[in-house]
Amino acid sequence: MTDGEGNVVVVCDGAAGTPGATGATGATGPAGTTDTFEISVPVHAFFSFNLPAAGSVTVFFNTMKVSGSGVHTDANVNFDVRYNNNNTLGAAAMVSTVGGGATVNRVIGTTCQADIGQATFALPAGPGVLTVSGWMRVVINGHVAGTVDRGFVNVSTSQGDCGTSDATRSYWRAQ
Repeated sequence: MTDGEGNVVVVCDGAAGTPGATGATGATGPAGTTDTFEISVPVHAFFSFNLPAAGSVTVFFNTMKVSGSGVHTDANVNFDVRYNNNNTLGAAAMVSTVGGGATVNRVIGTTCQADIGQATFALPAGPGVLTVSGWMRVVINGHVAGTVDRGFVNVSTSQGDCGTSDATRSYWRAQ
């Protein structure tokens, strides 16, 4: 018999032979790598006051790590705080805006903590509204693929207050 190009071919239709031995195992591959994430988390909160006497109020940026294997760090915070007392009937409106920022570089733990109490304001007696707007830069080092690193910041007038509702929290997530 020939193969189409004129070469003689021998065909054997015998039974299959026994399988050969397994080859050697290859070298171990490189270790998995971890990722680093930088996330800008928007923050916004407002507080209504009706102070019986002039006093001061401090705004706290409280954080908490919810899940993940990475190390979460509050790298820095930038914000504006605005106070407006135009709620007082017959009084001239007093509006003041203060900008602020801080490099924090504090590890965010799995329990609520006050990362920064940056803005303290002297407020007049009577009603008014304090509005906080800005962002927090969160760095997550050591994120492992297949895990979810998640946390949040809660702006409050109380130190260590992480809130009881998602309505007041700003979350970050790395996956």
